[in-house]
Amino acid sequence: MNAGLVRRAGFWVSIILAVATPAGPAWAEEPLAVVARMEASYAPVRDYTAIFLKRERVQGVLGDQEVMQLKYQKPFRVYLRWPTGPKEGREVLYVAGANGDRLLVYDPSGIQRFFTLLMSPGDARAMRASRHPITEIGIGKLIELIAQNARRAWARGELRLIDHGAGEESGRPVRRYEGILPDDPAKGYFCARLGLAIDRELGLPVRAQIYEWDGSLVGDYAYTDLRVNPGLAPQEFDPANPAYQFPRMRLTL
Repeated sequence: MNAGLVRRAGFWVSIILAVATPAGPAWAEEPLAVVARMEASYAPVRDYTAIFLKRERVQGVLGDQEVMQLKYQKPFRVYLRWPTGPKEGREVLYVAGANGDRLLVYDPSGIQRFFTLLMSPGDARAMRASRHPITEIGIGKLIELIAQNARRAWARGELRLIDHGAGEESGRPVRRYEGILPDDPAKGYFCARLGLAIDRELGLPVRAQIYEWDGSLVGDYAYTDLRVNPGLAPQEFDPANPAYQFPRMRLTL
């Protein structure tokens, strides 16, 4: 069995681990401790705002980075606005269980600018340029995805976690990790390799880079200008908010 080096430094657990199977109780909690700390840091979060940066490979093509203004409130309320780029001015609002559990979409281009479009989160038109529906957006969903895969992989002895040490993301202090999963998509994990940056003050993941089994980048997601628990008012998730552009006329797709 490979040897590893474990050291503890302040709040974060630093590990360099390369094993074929779990190495016993002294080691077994280390990768899962990183997951547990993220979960504990997210538990008191009620809402947050951020600039959400997304770059994805869709239908084999790695697209340009998208920039979105994001507002999120538990249990699941999301508002997005594209301030720049080809989708400039687009707004999307989703409140779980409201509006027939549909997205509200404002697109400032063409005749559709006169309507608020209602569509299912999984609608092909909503998914045309995205790998994931809006129901999978957010820091909490990212933590859930990582936790589910990490716990299953660790129990099977199929996880390697490398600590790349301290660094910065958009001016924020982070700790960088790299998770390596089996080089076999049939195992059912969501990726082959994950690059993760965790904010050292907030304890939350602020960047995730996802690689498939051929080594290609399929998703790069980052949260900058993150403000936790700003106390967002109900109006922030109301299409009638005068700061938003959702037309009164609605068209269900």
